[in-house]
Amino acid sequence: MIAYPVGRHIGVRELKSNEMKFIRQHENFKDITAMSISPNKKFLAVCEQQRDDKSAYITFYDMKSTFFKNTQNHINVCDG
Repeated sequence: MIAYPVGRHIGVRELKSNEMKFIRQHENFKDITAMSISPNKKFLAVCEQQRDDKSAYITFYDMKSTFFKNTQNHINVCDG
């Protein structure tokens, strides 16, 4: 499995079947700043920035359950 940013969204490609899916982000979404997939390919962690604030959000996607997600928000970002 390969996951990568496609504009404001995330593309997920299954290598065995060559199937492509997209995780669509909401309108307030600004940037993907980091992504990491677990070694067993079950979870995807995405660090995001919203348009209306400087907080970072980490969203965890369950890749085996049609992209169920859990978002952890208000992680402060330094203005250094």
